[in-house]
Amino acid sequence: MLPIVPFFFAPNILYAEIHYRFKYFFSFLFKSEPEILADAPYRIEPDKDLPILIFIKDANLFPIDVLNVKIILSNNKGFKKEFSTSILKRIESSNWFYIYQIKFKSSDPFGFFNIDVKIEIKNKSKIKIISIDNYRTTNKSPLIVFRSKNKLPKLLNFKYGDIHSHSNYTHDQVEFGAPLEASQIISNAIGLSFFGATDHSYDLDDKIDNFLLNDDLLPKWNNFQTEVSTLNKKNNFCTIIRGEEVSCSNSNGKNVHLLLLCNKNYFKGSGDGAEKWFRTKSEFTIEEIVSDISPDTIAISAHPKEKIPFLHKLFFGRDTWSEFDLLNHKLTGMQILNGEINDSFFESKKIWIDLILNGQKILIFAGNDAHGNFNRFRQLSIPFFKIVEKDFQLFGKMKTAVKSISKNEKDIIDSLKNNFSVITSGPLVDFSLSKNNILKYKILSTEEFGTISNLKIIFGDFDLQKETIIFENNFKKKFSIQNSFKPKLNSNNGYYRIEVYTKNGIGNFKNNFCITNPIWTNENKN
Repeated sequence: MLPIVPFFFAPNILYAEIHYRFKYFFSFLFKSEPEILADAPYRIEPDKDLPILIFIKDANLFPIDVLNVKIILSNNKGFKKEFSTSILKRIESSNWFYIYQIKFKSSDPFGFFNIDVKIEIKNKSKIKIISIDNYRTTNKSPLIVFRSKNKLPKLLNFKYGDIHSHSNYTHDQVEFGAPLEASQIISNAIGLSFFGATDHSYDLDDKIDNFLLNDDLLPKWNNFQTEVSTLNKKNNFCTIIRGEEVSCSNSNGKNVHLLLLCNKNYFKGSGDGAEKWFRTKSEFTIEEIVSDISPDTIAISAHPKEKIPFLHKLFFGRDTWSEFDLLNHKLTGMQILNGEINDSFFESKKIWIDLILNGQKILIFAGNDAHGNFNRFRQLSIPFFKIVEKDFQLFGKMKTAVKSISKNEKDIIDSLKNNFSVITSGPLVDFSLSKNNILKYKILSTEEFGTISNLKIIFGDFDLQKETIIFENNFKKKFSIQNSFKPKLNSNNGYYRIEVYTKNGIGNFKNNFCITNPIWTNENKN
């Protein structure tokens, strides 16, 4: 029996859950079959296979037979290949996935490919062909994947990751995420070394088979911990950082989201989970949580200035992080980049600069808040009436890169806390400060992300409470730069950081950037 209870819906970022219905309301999106969808990474490294994900959810409610999968790979220059595989499997589980790996030959082209996926199913006695997904109102257009000629820019010991994503342990009335193992495989194809599985606190305390009821024994949380440990032992190509996106109270008593990475102790946070009508107060404040986390866990404000829709404020009690909230010195950082370059990013960046000028050692990180969404963002725009598709907030698109010798989960977390890191949409920057106050920097980009167009070395002066560009240069047709610079300053009380911009990249991000975290002048120098 499907749950039909009162619940107020507002737009979410998601793989769309179509089987929940408001009491007394019609759902145009409801179907008497499981959610069926195909997905693929938005890009792949030149030496990687292309994983095509077939994901079927809620087949325990609506069992089907999967007969065959046909994949058509093509580009706009006449290249075309077809692949077919027989599945012949009865699907009756709540979460089932299959990955078909397309292997490229050395003679195969690089660039953009259209991926059309046809899934042949048998529902009761009826045979159907599903193109891309079985959602109503979606356009069924082919997935678009970029096969790059170049690997992601590589500098010594840097590891790329996405610190904010959701797995199928995030599952509620309107959304669900991708299986952890599928995300791990797709991460490897993209070129990531790690990703944070930061599922919602209000989902992780649910019963296994009912997202409307909680279970104090935390079976979902315990299963999540076990699966992350198992997959990290099984696959060493990409590390899953276990995490949680906790709903907690800010200084206004409203709900904000806090990312906890590498945490093994569950923190309850149900304020904006819409599980109890008009009960929007979360169990803990920001201060209470960050004061109680283990030394191995880091706390990061999630998308601190993301615009909150009016209805989210009204019915879920959601709010943004204030500068006062961010003054908490137990926070490791702020996720200022969340899937796209928008006003929220620039506002968050400005607040971050104000904080570090005032002496707070708070870092910046990047993620995408993807619930699956490897290739396509899907959003319910009107309650159970329409699904909108876009090409932003894709898993792995905005990256955190950190210096870490190891990909071990704890080592990545220690490195994010203590070592040099950057946020990037493409290029990569490394720099260091020597004992005699010489800045050494390396910059690397590729054809995919465009030529290096501008470099800014910035000094933040604690005494003047001001940032100054102490060196700037514009370049033409350069993909790599290595140099050193000795600042001539009246003050040495502050920090250095670098911003690099590129132009004429390939695809929908023609212009890209990399922003480093600071090197503070009062810390040990190389």
